Amino acid sequence: MDFDNKKRQQFLTETNFHATRDLTLRVLQRQKNNLSKPEGADEGWHLSMWFGIAEGTFNNFILSYTAGESIEQLRYTLENVIVSYENYLQALVEQSSDPNEMAFPIRSFDGYCPYIGLISLCFLLHRKDLLPRVARLVDGEDEENAGEDVLIEEMLAYDDSLERYETDVILGVKPYRPLFRAFCTQDKNESLSKINEFLKSWYKDLAAAPWHDSHLSDDGYFGYWAFEAGAAVYLLGIEDDSSLYEYLYYPKDLVKFAKEFVPEANDISVSKQEHLRCEAGQICPRTGEWYSPANNMEKRHFKQGEVMPEIKNNPWGLTIWYLIE
Repeated sequence: MDFDNKKRQQFLTETNFHATRDLTLRVLQRQKNNLSKPEGADEGWHLSMWFGIAEGTFNNFILSYTAGESIEQLRYTLENVIVSYENYLQALVEQSSDPNEMAFPIRSFDGYCPYIGLISLCFLLHRKDLLPRVARLVDGEDEENAGEDVLIEEMLAYDDSLERYETDVILGVKPYRPLFRAFCTQDKNESLSKINEFLKSWYKDLAAAPWHDSHLSDDGYFGYWAFEAGAAVYLLGIEDDSSLYEYLYYPKDLVKFAKEFVPEANDISVSKQEHLRCEAGQICPRTGEWYSPANNMEKRHFKQGEVMPEIKNNPWGLTIWYLIE
């Protein structure tokens, strides 16, 4: 399938896709290389590198979705995004000695919007197994930051494994209040109406976001997506969402996938993670056949005790291997 038929948003050209992808990967590699250098004169040198890697990995993930990458592939590479933010949070905690630092500063749109999007992607891609780790990125070790926002709490509560908190505060009043109200009624038509209201003002109300109007540049456009609207439709069990298709940033194919996907018994979302995954540079925990999105899902045989290799210059930034069970 040619690029124009595969892509999920009209603004992305094949030329711009490759320019943005190449630039993102070059910056990511430079930031990784900088981690091995001594601290610079400026305080927080390494911390800024960790944050850049996390943000770049998430942007690259969104770009892959916009360009038409298979949803099955994205189910695996979503974990790369979470690992990157976990690494950043660890560096943040080490620098400040505060165990309740937040990887996403949800009191500002710069943190709130991507965090809501990440939660939503866990539901849409059937990766609820990742939600406890996503929650910890903001909650903090002592859960000091839990319960700060009602929409975040409402969405996380759809994962039965998480005990969440009561609050009536919404940090992102515009444009997120209608989306929260969609969760507050048993009438699905009313919920759909509120989601439509949310989408109608979504792009305009987020005009201050760093990605706004990025499609007007030659590179740096990753895609515009209100993943949270799709997650709301899926979680609320709204069957007919066709009235939302007019919004180019509504991820209709992800919603379709979420509604139709049935995980197999050995699916990544239900298998025991300690027997399933291993990051590059770590010791292989079990002899067997392993695959990685970084390696185009091709099988490789590793023996227990081997150091798992990194696939250099792969389109996902990180290399995480998964055991075939």
